[in-house]
Formats: sequence, structure tokens, C-alpha cells
Amino acid sequence: MCQYYEAQEKRDWKKTYSLRPKDFRQVVGFDFYEKEMSEQTPQIALSRLNILSVKPSRPSEVAVRVDFYRGPGGASKPFDPSTGFAMTGETTEWIAEPEGWRCAGCGEVLLHAINSRMVFPD
Repeated sequence: MCQYYEAQEKRDWKKTYSLRPKDFRQVVGFDFYEKEMSEQTPQIALSRLNILSVKPSRPSEVAVRVDFYRGPGGASKPFDPSTGFAMTGETTEWIAEPEGWRCAGCGEVLLHAINSRMVFPD
């Protein structure tokens, strides 16, 4: 999980793309993904994430409830007065694939709409 968000902070789109599930990569081309992520990524760094819960959701899947903190600032998002950082509570979704855990729904992490879960027909 941390690999994905560390790569996102470094704007390493090849790494984040490789950490998405196979069905996502088959439908969403890398060029489109790279363009969307580049345009949507804020310059304010992710300062920390706080894992609130981990629950099985489906076979080979888990839902991880996370608070993401960016700061300082983020007036349009909830503000944590103890830290001075913008925060968002989101449920992320992770799928076990042969290569390891892949981020199916990575959370918008305040701005990334393309990180929302996409549902593909069987």
C-alpha cells in the first residue's frame, strides 16, 4: 500500500500504473493514465496516512479505511486543527493478484478522480 502512495508522491506514474489491477491496465491505457494523474496531482505533498481499519470485502479483496493528510492548507477539505493539515477519510480497495496486492480503488486522496474504483464486467 505504501509503495503506491510513495510512487504517487514522486509522480512515478509507471510505478503507480503497475500497482493497479490487471483489468484496470487492460482498459485504461498508460498514456491516458499518465496525463490524468499529471494534471490532477497537487503540488501539496501527502504528509501522512493513518490506517483506520482493514476489512475483507470480497474473496481476495480488502477494504482499507484511511485518513490522508495533506498540508498545510486545503481549504475545500476537512481540516485537522491538531496538525494544521487538510484531511480526508476514504475507503481504499485492494485486490490480491499473483504479483502482489494491487490498488483497485486508491481513494481520491483529495484530488485524484482516476483513483476511484472502476467496475469491469466479467
